[in-house]
Amino acid sequence: MTRLEEHVLRQGRQPPGPRAVLGPHAGGQPDAAALAGCVQCGACTASCGLILQGALIPRRQMSLLALGLHDEMLSEAAAWQCRACNDCSVQCPAGAMPGRVLAVVRQQAVERWARPTWLARAAGTGLGMAVIPAVLGGVLLLTMAVVGSFDRHESRVHYGSLFPHVAVWVVFGSATVFGVAVGVLGSVRAWRDFEVASRGGLAPSRSVREVASAVLRCVVGRRTLGPCGGPRPTTWAHLGLSIGLSGLLAVAGAVAVLAARGGSYPLDLSHPLKLLGNASAVLLIAGSGYFVWRRAVDHRAGVTSNGFDWLLPATLLGCALTGTAAQLLRVWEVPQAAYPVYFIHLVTVLVLLLLWPYTKLAHALYRAVASVHQTATTEVVPRARRSLPADAPAAKLGCPAWLRTEQL
Repeated sequence: MTRLEEHVLRQGRQPPGPRAVLGPHAGGQPDAAALAGCVQCGACTASCGLILQGALIPRRQMSLLALGLHDEMLSEAAAWQCRACNDCSVQCPAGAMPGRVLAVVRQQAVERWARPTWLARAAGTGLGMAVIPAVLGGVLLLTMAVVGSFDRHESRVHYGSLFPHVAVWVVFGSATVFGVAVGVLGSVRAWRDFEVASRGGLAPSRSVREVASAVLRCVVGRRTLGPCGGPRPTTWAHLGLSIGLSGLLAVAGAVAVLAARGGSYPLDLSHPLKLLGNASAVLLIAGSGYFVWRRAVDHRAGVTSNGFDWLLPATLLGCALTGTAAQLLRVWEVPQAAYPVYFIHLVTVLVLLLLWPYTKLAHALYRAVASVHQTATTEVVPRARRSLPADAPAAKLGCPAWLRTEQL
């Protein structure tokens, strides 16, 4: 059994669904017979809502797994078209769980592209989720001991005395640079894998500027992240989480610039940035809290999961809750609780900045890379191709003729 097959079985994420459809493995740990039970009937691809967009998932990936072509499966951009709605697994008459296979393919791809590899693998385990925050907490304690000026007899809560702003810029700035570097290098490796898997590349007669312009027009002119067939609460939770996280990142950047230019900090509660930050925190708590709750419900139902499933929602929820609590405790002047909560908040933020390239947050990055690659490249396929008519939707979006092709 290959490492990918072992990973699929170990993860054990059987999607919820009628026991009559999923067979005797519903709600439990599947065996190798269930994983290898794919009969290539095509029901999974037929039930996929992305089939009208030309998606070749997940039947192709199941075929590659059966043939032992695991590297090829990990290198293809097609798996990143999946929206994780699990309709294919529910409709599979053989209980082969293709949706779960695609989920594991994406997790393995993240581990393949992210560096260092040992950290990518450690972040997806329960032990890693406990050890990594503990180590980072030790680093923060050491930093506080060296540069901090904390005085427990102070009458007012002053977080700057616990962890000075200069130390925040150095430690968290370094973590941000590390995370961005890992994400950028991972994107480069993903692109190279997509190039090899497509057996093609950028059209040789097109300049980089022409390709970039075409990609921009095509991507901006259509919805690259199509609708997911999942339940409506999940859709709204994703939306709240995305907006909340984006808002908090924007506020953090604006506050950093304000502080660097000598502005007063902390901000008043009526400040526009503070209002935006608090509203974003509420959305983030609601979105991440929903996914943590869903993980807990699935766990009680016997659906096993691993650290990779828990890391991102738990970290985001921890960041939002401790940040909000630290703000309230500072306003209410409760130093006995304010400083410990603030320290936990710093740890969770540091975990997020360092480990996001190893979590499901990296899926957004690699999905964008896959979408751009599929738009900007011409795949060499053995079957004939024909240009779309001039009045086709792609043509109306301004895509040039050399990009407006589809397989017969």
